[in-house]
Amino acid sequence: MYIVGKISDHSLIYTSGQISPVPSDAVILAAAVESAGGAPADFSILQIQDGIAKARRIQDGDSFALIWSGSTLSDVDFAGEESKRWIRFTPAAASFVANGVASLAVTVEIWKADKTALAGNMNSTEDIPIVSPSGSVVLLRCSFVAGSCVKPVVSSQAGRWTFPASQKRAAGFRVWGVETVDGVLAF
Repeated sequence: MYIVGKISDHSLIYTSGQISPVPSDAVILAAAVESAGGAPADFSILQIQDGIAKARRIQDGDSFALIWSGSTLSDVDFAGEESKRWIRFTPAAASFVANGVASLAVTVEIWKADKTALAGNMNSTEDIPIVSPSGSVVLLRCSFVAGSCVKPVVSSQAGRWTFPASQKRAAGFRVWGVETVDGVLAF
């Protein structure tokens, strides 16, 4: 894996995925020049060994900042990712009757980055992507007060609901864990 940064403004130009074999620096710099303009001397390349934790975090979508030593891209920093809060879903039960009337309470909480307590200063409304039984992503509007929100889920559609839609991130928060709830038909 490699990362290309622009020396003049220390911006990220490109992050590769796993590549085998890794292209030569000349090939990487030529691609950077083609996409961002300038000359090869305007860019710096950071090689990261595939499979190590740092590479896995980048491939998983963790946000990172570039670390520069003068005009050399020397490392990446995940402090921004590690300071993100966590979102946690807790359904009141594993299933509910999908008759369009019955509901199931799902508690949605925002926790501090270190998971020690609720983010008590979280008082806002967020649209959180979840997956409906049809497989489509829908937005669950949550109005948080002191980091917590309780949402009733009502549906006439049987099947599995997934909270949230992504296993890694939802609405800018890191995901504590994915929860599923089954809407079942009554006979």
